[in-house]
Formats: sequence, C-alpha cells, structure tokens
Amino acid sequence: MHRSPSVSIKAVRICLLAAHARGVAVDPAELGLGPELADPTARVPHALVARLWVELPERAGDACFGLHAAELVQGHALDVVDYATRTCRTLRESLTTLIRYSRLVHDAYDIRLEEDGTQARYTVRFDCQPPMPRQLLEFILSSWVLRVRRGIDGECRVRELQLPHAPPGDLSEHRRILGVPLRFGAPCAAVVFDRAMLDAPSKHFEPELNAVLARQAEDMLAARADVHDGQPELLARLRRQLSAALPQGNATIGEIARRLGMSGRSLQRRLQEHGASFADVVDVTRRQLALEHLVSDDRTLCEVAFLTGFSDASAFTRAFRRWTGETPGAYRLRSARAPQDLR
Repeated sequence: MHRSPSVSIKAVRICLLAAHARGVAVDPAELGLGPELADPTARVPHALVARLWVELPERAGDACFGLHAAELVQGHALDVVDYATRTCRTLRESLTTLIRYSRLVHDAYDIRLEEDGTQARYTVRFDCQPPMPRQLLEFILSSWVLRVRRGIDGECRVRELQLPHAPPGDLSEHRRILGVPLRFGAPCAAVVFDRAMLDAPSKHFEPELNAVLARQAEDMLAARADVHDGQPELLARLRRQLSAALPQGNATIGEIARRLGMSGRSLQRRLQEHGASFADVVDVTRRQLALEHLVSDDRTLCEVAFLTGFSDASAFTRAFRRWTGETPGAYRLRSARAPQDLR
C-alpha cells in the first residue's frame, strides 16, 4: 500500500476557515480530527488534505475557492515557517528560507528558485499521490503573489503565473485578485517575475525575531531529520513495529520494547522525553492505520479491524467512533465521494 506523506495541519485549518467564510459548516470530527486541529505543529496525511481541498470547494460551490482562501488569509502568519519567511531581509532570503524549511510544510514539497537573465522563476512541485488538487495549488501560488505584493519595498513585477491545469470558464476573479498574466496547462506550477525583485528589501524585516524563528525552525527540522511519515525516529520505529505487531495481537510494551532492542522501562522513559506514552502511540497508530486503509484500499471492515489490532469489528467501530465521531463505513462512503483520482 502506498503510504501518504504528511502535511502541516495548517493546510486543513486554512481550508476549514475558507469553507466557513463561504457559508459551509464543517464538523472537524467528521474529518477524523480532534485536539490536533488546535496544535500548530500537528501533521495529517496528505490524502486527507487532498480530499478536503476537493470536497469543501465543491460543497461551497466556489470555482475560485483557492483564490478566495489566499485573499482571506493575507496579512496573517499561521506557523513558524510563515513568520520566518515574512521577517527575512529580502525576497531572496525569504525564498531560501521557504526552500530550507519546506519539509515542515509538506513532506513532498519541492520548491525551486531559478534565475535566468532578467527573470526569476519560483516553481512548486509535489511528488505524491493523490496529486495536489487544483484549488490548493491556486491557493499556494496566489498566496505567494499577494504576500510578495504586500511585503516587498518596491514594485511587484510578476510576469506570469503558471498553472498546470486547464483554465476555468470565468477568469474574472483571477484578474481581480491577482491582476497578473496567467498561463494554464503549464508543465508545473510556477511564478515568473523580475529578477531584480529578489533583492528588494522586505517591509517586515525584523532581524532579532527572524533569528529566534530560524532557531525554532532549525530545531523542528532537526527533529524531523530521521522522520518517517512525519514522526521522529523513535516514534517512527515504534509505529513500524506496532503496525507489524497489531495484527498478531501482541502489541504489548514488553514485546515492542524487545523488538526495538530495549527494556520496557527504557521505552517508557524515552517516550516521555517526546511527551508521549505507549498507550497514546498505540491509539494514534491504530487511528492512522485505520484512516489510511479506509481511504487507500478496498479491505473489508473486518480486515481493517484485524490489521489495527481489534478482536472484532464491533470493538473497532466503537474506537473509530471515539476517534472521528462516525462509523468506519460512513467515513469510507464519504471518502469515496471524492473524484476517482483522489481515492
């Protein structure tokens, strides 16, 4: 089974905020989200984010959902990466910072800065499945254009906004919000602009704050240096062992610690250093595996219950209701309403 990369919770929070602004009420529990929604450092599966950015724009009936979301959040920084890039000295430093910390935003984020003569090109690619939804791509590039326009001390000379999808029937909102030349059907998402903009000073440069934010971002990046699916090395190893042990019914702390080459007491102590407990990791692993199986493959509910370590489907259903507020069958049915390429 393909394992989805992880994404900052920011992508979910922005989508929910934009949906609310368009009159769409969404219960986070129906998405399988709980307290992590309030944690700016939390991460969620890419598959969930991709589905959300298709489903909510459709429910809002808004063909320009991504543009409107970008317009809505202008002037707001939502996480460490936002603040760190905002407080850089120049646009060049801001882009360099964004490139460095891109994995804090999305595991599969591939950002590049290309310079050629008098022009520069900021490209955005995502090497993941399902592919990035159109509305999310438009949000990312539109946010960048609007932010640069507000943030640099000088004229914002964007030559072209390039998008890989087909053009919509009505471009009036693109012209109103962005006011830049548009190219659809491009090889990848990109913004082409005057190279001189790279060295334009930022209106929001704060050297002391930027240094503090950079240290925080470096700490976060270091914690993810050995990350697998968005978890530190110990938690990633623990999760892999749990995934193998849960179907066998022997996911006890003693057995898992033995597989990790340590004592149960040492495992508990090291988990406490990460602010976690063994029971919490087991519960989170079960929940994550259940969501992945229900979204990504065609296993029966009994098979999913077995793979997540439950003795029967009814125990699995009770746990799933606790995690998400709905039954596994209802969650799978709602996920299946997304377009085929997002399943």
